[in-house]
Amino acid sequence: MKQLIAILLLLFSLHGQAPAQLYVAGGTLKVSPGAVLYSTGDVTNTGGGSLVNDGTLSTPGDITNSSSATMSGNGQYTLSGNWTNSADFAAGTSTVTFNGAANSTATSGGDAFFEVKMSKTSTDLLLADAMDVLDTLHFLSNDNKVVLTSHNLTFGTVGGILGYGNDRFIVAGGTGQVRKAGLGTVAFVYPVGYDASTYNPFKISQSATGTVDTFGVRVQENVLEDGLTGTAFTAGVADASWVVTEAVAGGSDLTLTAQWAASDELTGFDRTDSGIARYDGSGWDLTNGLLGNATGGGPYARMRSGVTAVGVFAVGGEALLHRLEVELRAFLQGPFSGGQMGDALRSQSLIPTTEPYTALSGFTHVGRGGGETVDPSVFATTGSDAIVDWVFLELRDAMTPGTVLETRSALIQRDGDIVDVDGTSPVAFLGSADDDYYVTVRHRNHLGVRTAGTLELPLAAPPYDFTTAMGQAYGSNPMANLGGSFGLWAGNTSGDASVKFQGASNDSDTIKNDVLGQPGNFFHLLTYTYSAYALTDANMDGTVKYQGANNDTDLVKNNVLAHPANFFHLLTFTISEQLP
Repeated sequence: MKQLIAILLLLFSLHGQAPAQLYVAGGTLKVSPGAVLYSTGDVTNTGGGSLVNDGTLSTPGDITNSSSATMSGNGQYTLSGNWTNSADFAAGTSTVTFNGAANSTATSGGDAFFEVKMSKTSTDLLLADAMDVLDTLHFLSNDNKVVLTSHNLTFGTVGGILGYGNDRFIVAGGTGQVRKAGLGTVAFVYPVGYDASTYNPFKISQSATGTVDTFGVRVQENVLEDGLTGTAFTAGVADASWVVTEAVAGGSDLTLTAQWAASDELTGFDRTDSGIARYDGSGWDLTNGLLGNATGGGPYARMRSGVTAVGVFAVGGEALLHRLEVELRAFLQGPFSGGQMGDALRSQSLIPTTEPYTALSGFTHVGRGGGETVDPSVFATTGSDAIVDWVFLELRDAMTPGTVLETRSALIQRDGDIVDVDGTSPVAFLGSADDDYYVTVRHRNHLGVRTAGTLELPLAAPPYDFTTAMGQAYGSNPMANLGGSFGLWAGNTSGDASVKFQGASNDSDTIKNDVLGQPGNFFHLLTYTYSAYALTDANMDGTVKYQGANNDTDLVKNNVLAHPANFFHLLTFTISEQLP
């Protein structure tokens, strides 16, 4: 028969001696319901001992359960020191309360707690191994933290967290996660922060059609370019990111809510134009449709639904927008000669550093397009990669190609490559989702072209090249034959989507009237010329000329006469832009 020990200890701390301890070794100590057992020193259950607590066991020191001992019951444990279990702890419906003015360490030994309460005085509970809480973690006092470091804190299917706030939360800035088992349609708040001074709670719920699963969350100090690695963003984001995992991959349809403080907002972050982004392995997936105004008043919050994959999440605006890169090649007929285009506008320093299309009728910016600028050093490049001019790109809907979804102003090089404002990179549409699109290339005094079919973007192979065949562009004779290559028709000097030599609103008269109306043309000479970045400079040599050698009017006339559909070589024929 096991020995039953029922002891009430009155423990005194004598001068020069350690406080008295409660020590159970090999016997059974039972605390009955309603009874209170208080030790002024540590409580140790060891050597095969059995401690059954259905009342209250309290100590300002440590509670240790070791060496094949068992500790069980549905009572209350209150301690100010460390909890160390390396034997068998059966939690039942018991509560373990951590209090006191010093940090405590919890070693679960792999056995779950039922309920844990934090009632410390501006100090923390440090996990020495993984902790499972079957029911509730309850923060009872201000300035209390549970610090995970590399250890997981897992809540059972019915488990939860109460009393959390901006000074009462779980520090999950290491590799340890807060995990919730059986997470379904009822939202679960992960009250986490990277360290003791940052609080960035994260909420997850699963849709009715999603798979119930165990989801874990931890926090990174910054938003990194490559999700888990790379350089930290220094602007445009809320300065925290959340790593979300699931026990079983797939089947998710999540709604996420991320929260941050005003102090987390880096330069350029706009909470009225922000959203939750996920790093998808190649970049951040934030799209324009996910942007909106944050709610709350500190912490602020943004929500995103329909999330089907976990990973690293962050809150930002333009800095985290998905980059939909487009690689295109085209020629402009006006400056084309000898297999590539001339760069007279660049060499004469006539190209503006800000895109010209905002000021032109017929070009409507959509989405984030408009106002693109270039560093003047980009125009210093010579050779095949020298910049010829600005062009205007459009993403159009795959089902209704007349619908423009996004626009960008970009640069075109002498060899026909269309590049972003850095002068070298493919053009990136910010905030557009991967999908099928028609893409158009337009120019201020040439007729625009559209891809013959939709492009699957991002485009994974070589650039789409308009120059190789007439059929690369949509429509009937959409481009000029440049002697084996093809390019956008020149001569649209009036900006009306057509090239006309005679008739109402023709381009020849536009050039003439421009020349005659110049302030320096005192005698109204038709042979007058001037240097300018102008629509009427049809051949883009930097000089506007109505008459004389290399004049701009002859290019308009010759295009009209040579157009394949102008069977009778009529000067009144109109070349129309082949865009819906």
